[in-house]
Amino acid sequence: MDIKIARSHLEKLSGRFNMLIVLSAGLLIANIGLVFLLWWSMLHEQTVVVPVTTKAPFSVSASSVDASYLKQMSLVFLNDRLNITPDTVDENNKLLLHYIAPEFYHEMSAVLASEQKMIKQDKVSSVFYPGFIKVYPKQLAVQVKGVLKRWVGERPLPDVKKDYVIAYGYGYGKLTIKSFTEKNGEKT
Repeated sequence: MDIKIARSHLEKLSGRFNMLIVLSAGLLIANIGLVFLLWWSMLHEQTVVVPVTTKAPFSVSASSVDASYLKQMSLVFLNDRLNITPDTVDENNKLLLHYIAPEFYHEMSAVLASEQKMIKQDKVSSVFYPGFIKVYPKQLAVQVKGVLKRWVGERPLPDVKKDYVIAYGYGYGKLTIKSFTEKNGEKT
């Protein structure tokens, strides 16, 4: 009789154990699926932003940006880089350096520091008027043509037509500047 009771208890325990294994395997598969869905949604999440100053919406995600975003940010970077006076150059350079790719930060900060010294010393001011903007979203690059007007003190210099290409890097929701190149090949 004791053997029958023991067998009955073992069969119940064995059935519960098998059910627990199946339940655990199901939960493991569900957790793996949830991790995959979380990863996928992080990469494909998009945020639509309407900047206050430009009124043009653009879309960004953790892994990509649209052409409007590249255009808007290029105009901001061009403004910080080329629309300068001796009074604004310090703050413009600080803002610009926040977006420089880490591998080019040292080189770019040295270029900006030498230009900053020259701008303050010679009292140089400049304004860039963009005329043509071409966005290459797959390459994360923007080409901007326009006219650069400069002054030394109060004396105007001749207007210069400029053609810039800004190359970007983008990952995990952060846009970085990899190069700011003049079309004739001068890298700045």
